[in-house]
Amino acid sequence: MQDSSSDDELFGVGLGDLSVAVDDDSAADVAEPSAADLETFRAVELACLEGRRITHEAGAALSVASGWYAKISEGAYGAVIRDPLLKVVIERPPLKVSAIADRCQALMTRRGGQARARAELTAAGAACLRLYQQANYSGPLPSDETLQLVAGYAPKLLDVGGDAPSPFVAAPGALTLALALFEAANDGAASWWLVRAKTLHARCLVTGSHRVCGTFIESVNKHAEAARRWLAGASADTRALLELEIGLAEHFLDEPGRGRVRFREAANIAQLNLTLEGSMGKRTKFQVDSKPQLRVAEATSSDGTTTKVPVPESSELNEDSVLLEDVAFDDQKRRANVQDPRRAALTSCVALALCLDVRNTNPDDGLTNDQMRPYVAFALASPVDWLLPPA
Repeated sequence: MQDSSSDDELFGVGLGDLSVAVDDDSAADVAEPSAADLETFRAVELACLEGRRITHEAGAALSVASGWYAKISEGAYGAVIRDPLLKVVIERPPLKVSAIADRCQALMTRRGGQARARAELTAAGAACLRLYQQANYSGPLPSDETLQLVAGYAPKLLDVGGDAPSPFVAAPGALTLALALFEAANDGAASWWLVRAKTLHARCLVTGSHRVCGTFIESVNKHAEAARRWLAGASADTRALLELEIGLAEHFLDEPGRGRVRFREAANIAQLNLTLEGSMGKRTKFQVDSKPQLRVAEATSSDGTTTKVPVPESSELNEDSVLLEDVAFDDQKRRANVQDPRRAALTSCVALALCLDVRNTNPDDGLTNDQMRPYVAFALASPVDWLLPPA
């Protein structure tokens, strides 16, 4: 039997087969995108990162990546993964991570090795990561046909220092592919995606030893710096979202401070003035005299007005309980409603992050719970995203 020098050849596909296995235009057939095309495409990438519907169109040089992002925004992750362009990267899973990385690098070279190639690899990685998130976090569970696209990748490919992924992780191949594709692109939007992918990688491991977490935090910090540079000039809310995600990564990886600095930086960037204050109110149905109660106060908008959006009425969950669903404050001051649901969701996320900071910096005690409760109540006051209350 002839010796094989790579895992790909063990499965009958060598890196040299890319020239015949991928039916695409060569790098010389399509010019690299112009500066204007890249600026327009940046808006497409940001929309996908923030979970918004994509309404922009990029130039011809970026039509493949732009089309993939459009499918991602519709939840059609499988349609991107089964694209013929990615066939050699996806099919016949190799035995080593290095072999997957070699395939991604070869595809990037095939596609020109410049901005167009990086955009396509990043979009492909985004589809894989979103598929992994749907299978393990947001739901519903993807179809068997879609999961089969990333089946066959051994979970051990996600091992770090002997720390294996949990046996309950679904679609580990999707995360393996996402990491490889993002690492191959390793620029621009891929940096932010890598912050997310590395955090999810750490979360899927069984034990998460201190040494392993230290390795992850170094990687997250490196990609976070690159993402900050890429976001220079972006909106304040977008930059705040990145800081919030970095803080959550630091929290999970047990970094000193556990994200406190990033949470407060996110609030400062987004100009969210959330403060814990006391106010007179009642907590029970039969309470006569008002007592001091804690709540989170939010500064009003710069013009002093608060616009309204429809909010579902609170329903009585337990008719036999003497506690009110919400504290009835005497001044009836309510959370400001904003027209932009993304802004409202970001405000709720920052409030929950500050609630997390209270738990991280105080003992496990009833008084700590009393300090945390106002932040949770604040987030639930405007239920703009169903993912926030379960958080």
